[in-house]
Amino acid sequence: MILLSLHVAFIISITANGQQEAPTSDMARLKSDLFKDYDHAKPAKGTIVYLVFVPTFMQPSETEEVMFVTGQMFIYWHDTRLVWAPEAYNGITKFQYYGADRLNNINIWVPKIIATTVDGFDYRLVRLHLAWLVVHSYGLVEVQLNWGDEISCVHDHASFPYDQNNCSVSFHSIAPTMSGTDGWQFELQAGTITESSILYQHTATALPLVANGFSLLECTFDTWYHNFAYRNGSTERPDEESRRKFWIMEFVRLRIALIRRSPWFSGLFKVPLVGLNLLTTAGVCSSRRTLAAFLLAANILLHAILISGFLAIAPLGESLPAYGWLAASSLVINCFALIYRLSPESIYDKGRVSTAVISGVICALTILATLLYA
Repeated sequence: MILLSLHVAFIISITANGQQEAPTSDMARLKSDLFKDYDHAKPAKGTIVYLVFVPTFMQPSETEEVMFVTGQMFIYWHDTRLVWAPEAYNGITKFQYYGADRLNNINIWVPKIIATTVDGFDYRLVRLHLAWLVVHSYGLVEVQLNWGDEISCVHDHASFPYDQNNCSVSFHSIAPTMSGTDGWQFELQAGTITESSILYQHTATALPLVANGFSLLECTFDTWYHNFAYRNGSTERPDEESRRKFWIMEFVRLRIALIRRSPWFSGLFKVPLVGLNLLTTAGVCSSRRTLAAFLLAANILLHAILISGFLAIAPLGESLPAYGWLAASSLVINCFALIYRLSPESIYDKGRVSTAVISGVICALTILATLLYA
C-alpha cells in the first residue's frame, strides 16, 4: 500500500477563482502536513542518534600505510516533528525512500558524519550513499548508508622486532549551532556510557584478514558517544532540565591493529636457530661422548633461552610465533639426541649401522624443521 500510494496521481481540483487546492491523496497529504513547518537544517530538541558501523571489507596496504574499508552504516533516531496518527491518513504507518533518491533531495534532517583516522589529523566529511530511509508514524527514523574510503595508518617503530600498524576510524557528528532569538548554542561535552544508553554493541575478536604480509592482531569495536548540550553561553554545569534536553550522538570507533613481521625478524632469529641446529648435528655425529653431551646440553639451554624470548615478545593473540615453534621442535629433538648420546655404551656402540641411522634421522628432522619455518 505504501509503495502504491507513493505513485498515486495527485488529484487536483480547480476552485472557482482558478487556484489549485492541495493534493488530496493520503500520502501526499501526510507529507504536506509533516513538512509544512519542518526545518531539515537542524534536528528536534532532545534528539538521540544511534550509529552502528558494520565493516564488510578491509584491505591494508603495507607500502602506502593505508587501509581501504567499506561497510554499512545504520543510523536511528526519533524525530518528534515526524509523528502522525495513522488512522487520520487511511492507516499509513510509514513512508520510505530508496537508493535512487539522493540524500540531499530528502527534506528530512539527517546527521552529518565525519570520519577521523587514528592519527587524529586525517578527517573528512563522510560521503554517504543512501540505501534506504524509513520514517515511522511514531517518529522513528531508520537509515542505512553505504560507506567506503581509504584511511591512514600509524606505523609503530617501538614494537621492534615487529612492525605494527594501527589502522582505525572514528565516526563523529558535526554539532549544529542554534543561532536564533534564544541564543542557544551547542557545546561538545564528555559523557559516560551506561548499559541502558547503548542501543547496539558490535564486538569482534577475530576476522579472516591476512593480506600483504599482515596478520590480524586485534579487532575491536568500541562504542562512544558525545553529548551536545545547549546552554545560554554559561560555563556552569547545566541543570537537570537542560541535561534532559541534551543532544546525543553515539558513534562506533573501529580499531584494527595489524601486525607484520619485519624483514629483520627473520634474520634476527633464523641465524641463531641455524647455528644451534648445526650444534645438534655436531653433537650427534661426534665420536667423543663427553663433547657430544656438552654440545647438546648447551644447545638445550640456548633453546630454552630463545623460547623464553619468543614468549616475552609474543604479541597479543599469539601464544608462540612461528619461529618459536621451530625452537620448540628443535628443543625436543635435542632432548632426544641428548638421551641417545647419554645412553650406555653398549646401546650406543651396538652397531655402526644403527648409530648412523639414528644420527641421520635426528639431523634430517632438524633440517626439516628449519626448512618448514624458514
